[in-house]
Amino acid sequence: MHGTYQIFSQTLACTQDDSTFASLRLINCGTGASLLVEPAAQRGICLVAVYGSSEVQARFSRQSELLPCAERAQGGGTPVSSAAQVRVRCLTSGKLLPPNEDGEIEIQAPSRFAYYLGDAAVTQRALTADDFYRTGDLGHMLSDGRHIFVSRIGDALRISGFLVSPAQIEQVIQQHPMINLCQVVGAGTTGNVRPVAFVQIKAGHAFNENILAEHCRQKMAPYKVPAAFVRLDEFPVKEGPNQNKIQKNQLRDMANELLAAQGKSPN
Repeated sequence: MHGTYQIFSQTLACTQDDSTFASLRLINCGTGASLLVEPAAQRGICLVAVYGSSEVQARFSRQSELLPCAERAQGGGTPVSSAAQVRVRCLTSGKLLPPNEDGEIEIQAPSRFAYYLGDAAVTQRALTADDFYRTGDLGHMLSDGRHIFVSRIGDALRISGFLVSPAQIEQVIQQHPMINLCQVVGAGTTGNVRPVAFVQIKAGHAFNENILAEHCRQKMAPYKVPAAFVRLDEFPVKEGPNQNKIQKNQLRDMANELLAAQGKSPN
């Protein structure tokens, strides 16, 4: 997690006086919004999830502050520009999808990038024949015209025949009081993937894998329960011009090595 999430979560953690936020009414948040909407609301602050990228604008769309907390916490929302268009395409058939079916999010908007400088081939792959940007993000439309971001397509896990967002598992794990932060990756071969959870523990709490596993079994389908929980003090990150990004490829390598060492690997 980084950016707004990191700044605001630390602010909440080190302040207890509600009057501290007397003039703060609205916060836009990308990654981690689902973890902060409820704590922010308890302090009288409205936090909404946003969605964007360099190719279409950093704050391309946002959820409405009038929505319930659970809906405000979902990445996506309504495009800021009324001229923008969002649609979702099936990953297998290539057909455009109706509301509530997950596929790749495609965007056309006045803020859409023109091309990647000096790389015509990459530009061509990034755009459809009718000039929509292929975001590489998994998501779906809602009947009211909003779109919902689920995960990066490359991060989505196909487990027991189901396409699962790691974020869905992460959100459940992060509800446990011992957890500060969680990242979930898939380990194993295509068609036989198992989730593995890497966690940071809050100060004053003891790490207990069995307690976390039972917490997950009570709140999610059995195939979503991680095969292992790994404690990390720090996640591997790569520094960027705008923010640091957790290196999930490194976590996947660690997960595969762990399951192989434990004899749990499906390979």
